[in-house]
Amino acid sequence: ETALLDVDLSTVSAATDIVLADANPPQSQLVTLDFQSGNDPAIDDRILMYQGILRHRYHLPIHSLVLLLRPDAFRPTMTGSVLYETSQGRGKMDFRYEMIRLWEIPATDLLDAGIGAASLAVLGKLSERKNLLAGITDVLHELERRFRVELTSSEANELKSAVGVLLGLRVPREVAKVILERVLHMEESTTYQLIIEKGIERGIEKGLAQGESLGRVKGAREMLLSLGGDRLGAPSKKIQQTLAKVTDVERLQRMIGKLFDAESWPDVLATK
Repeated sequence: ETALLDVDLSTVSAATDIVLADANPPQSQLVTLDFQSGNDPAIDDRILMYQGILRHRYHLPIHSLVLLLRPDAFRPTMTGSVLYETSQGRGKMDFRYEMIRLWEIPATDLLDAGIGAASLAVLGKLSERKNLLAGITDVLHELERRFRVELTSSEANELKSAVGVLLGLRVPREVAKVILERVLHMEESTTYQLIIEKGIERGIEKGLAQGESLGRVKGAREMLLSLGGDRLGAPSKKIQQTLAKVTDVERLQRMIGKLFDAESWPDVLATK
């Protein structure tokens, strides 16, 4: 049997992140670029939709590129293609797009690229010879140097805020805040403070279910133990018990900042 569906395609809303072309208006080809930070089970069909709409409008070849920003955005069901045959083989779909896992690209390679791509380096693959905190700090120092050399003050502030958003995808906001204040001098950035307040980080989302304040404390403490363990070695039971009694999230933030130059866990605990 065949059913007639009442479908109004004019209600479809589609907005790809970036569309690049060889000219305006396009002459020979277009590229769509989409940034993905979370898992989307329907991403294959969604990228196909973007390409179909652009193809209908411009009648030109289109290359679709999806940039996965963190491992949470990837699932084995993401094939990078839509392949199927219709009834009795009378037609078929063979659509493919390019998928890039940003965390697999060395941060050093991204830093060698244009300044826009270089800003993505905070999500790239860091040196295995350094812990997370040291690796991110090295990336930010290089970005700060390039910002000073290549950009105006206004342009640099805009990219610093973008870097703040990206860094919040890798570490909790307490850690991102400390690192950015120390390296990129963003403590007075209204834009970044707004980003922080909106909670763009993923590291403490589970803790928020227990209450905002408790969640922030738990997230900051767990990150302090994780980063501190990388840099100073696993904390003793006594150190862990002492940290468990610290409920001031701002003090925990200062402790995280102390990891930049602390020589031992007692140095960190001495932070008031």
